[in-house]
Amino acid sequence: AGYKLRARFYYDHMSDYLEALKNYELAIKLNPLDVDAISGRGDSYHMIGQFNQAIKDYSRAIELDSDSAEAYYQRGLSYEQIGEDQKAKEDKELACSISRKYC
Repeated sequence: AGYKLRARFYYDHMSDYLEALKNYELAIKLNPLDVDAISGRGDSYHMIGQFNQAIKDYSRAIELDSDSAEAYYQRGLSYEQIGEDQKAKEDKELACSISRKYC
């Protein structure tokens, strides 16, 4: 939990996405099935413009938790950035079907 907390701090309060990425990597090494850490790493990749890496992480998070509306939504945003508009639309619709927060 320590690495995730540090990663979230760097991400939320410092806007230091590279440092957040490093800490998420450490958290994932300790627990490769940690959906929050995987999604957080995806968020960090997205913020530094590594959209394909972000998509991989969001996809892995979805494999582990198919009810993660946030992962679908964030993956949709990353798909938009690489011009995959149909995939983006599908992911955003899935997110909305899971949680009205994403509608």
